[in-house]
Amino acid sequence: MSPSDLSPALYDFVWRVLHQPGLLKARAPQAAGAEPSHQDKLMEGLVDLLFDFIAQDKLIAPGMRPQLARLKSPFLSAFSAEPDLMHEPGHPARELCNRIAAVAIGMGADQTADQSMATRIEQLIGQLLSRFNGDSSVFKVCLTQFEAYLGRQLRHQDTLTSLCGEAIDEAEGCAAVAFNTTLALLDYLGPLAIDERVHDFVTGPWLEVMVHPLSWNPQLRGPETHEALRHGELLPELLWSSQEKKTTRERAELAAMLPGLVARIRKGFELTGLDQERAKQAMDQLVAVHADVLRGKQGAPAFGKRVMTLEQLHGRFHSLALDPNACAGPDGRPILVRPLALRTALGRRDVAANTLALVLSYEQYPPMPKDAAWLRQMRVGTAVMLRIDGKEVPACLSATSPHGCLFMFSVRAAAGAPHIYSCTSMLKALHDGHIRPLEDSPLFDRALASLMGDIDEITAAD
Repeated sequence: MSPSDLSPALYDFVWRVLHQPGLLKARAPQAAGAEPSHQDKLMEGLVDLLFDFIAQDKLIAPGMRPQLARLKSPFLSAFSAEPDLMHEPGHPARELCNRIAAVAIGMGADQTADQSMATRIEQLIGQLLSRFNGDSSVFKVCLTQFEAYLGRQLRHQDTLTSLCGEAIDEAEGCAAVAFNTTLALLDYLGPLAIDERVHDFVTGPWLEVMVHPLSWNPQLRGPETHEALRHGELLPELLWSSQEKKTTRERAELAAMLPGLVARIRKGFELTGLDQERAKQAMDQLVAVHADVLRGKQGAPAFGKRVMTLEQLHGRFHSLALDPNACAGPDGRPILVRPLALRTALGRRDVAANTLALVLSYEQYPPMPKDAAWLRQMRVGTAVMLRIDGKEVPACLSATSPHGCLFMFSVRAAAGAPHIYSCTSMLKALHDGHIRPLEDSPLFDRALASLMGDIDEITAAD
């Protein structure tokens, strides 16, 4: 059925539904054998028009179009139960259609595509049809399963991609810990009376120890790392050790504390692989500080700064947490992951960064109007064309870091190296045309836009 063939009643119905959210009320499932009402027929006509567009969409691999057509009946039921899904881009029924289509489009662009993906899509749709009983929540269940399958299948398609996937997760976690811990330390240390050399130590080499995955990733921490990297305990002792000691008793307590404290600091440097020369310079600096304290040469605290007891310092730092999950900056956008953090994470897995294409930038590009739409579209499985050496090459978004700071594209050409982008550098590449999605917008959005355009064209002609 084409829009020009619409009956006046269906034409009027489609125009009102697409232009007036909330027009329709939810309808109970139709009883078996019951005669469909006039509105039921109109709703079916609208869904027919949308799926006619999907059946003719040239971007989708021809073999996959019949699979998407199988979703028409459960989609009609979901539309009857939740009529406003036509105005809800994130509705699971729409999302499932969009995600299957996005993957199918990539398969059509790649003549060597693994047919296991087509088989999995066929199985998924069959599962939805067998479980569907009028409850549209089954779309959400199937969507979750499909996303999990894509994440596993594409991230682990080969050893290099799998290792790079681990690296982008770790690099994002390190960047988040560095960002959040730096801000937290400034807040924790700001009011305190601290020797400048100790402040530089804590916010310099020891911050690198705190950022290391051994400090915050419980999967990597063994018994031997536990004591050396208890930062909530070590930092109060370190800060207290650098304060002026006015009594013989305080100096005796410090002398008793120092061997264990220094040993734990050295162990932290050793476990996290800090450069030996940097570690030596840092330790020499601490030795000088402690020598001054023991000799009574430590200067008086700066005006307005607080001197705390060891117990007070423990209370202050008790809540210090190394959080790899808070990945948004002050402007709400994902934090920047420094190239060094990613190279270090790759190096821990013996992956040479110079064998990959790393497109990370220190710049924060200004937000652009299409950013939200691009980020909604850039999901694992999305097919794109990457501009490499002046030519467009087919690629697929194979992995993203947990909080969307890093995106990895797998080039479909033989022996093509993965391309890893930060969020901001990917958005800039999309705007500049260095990354071009094969879809201008998700399938269902295109179907609705096409139908609305046709309806508005008929209206103008009348």
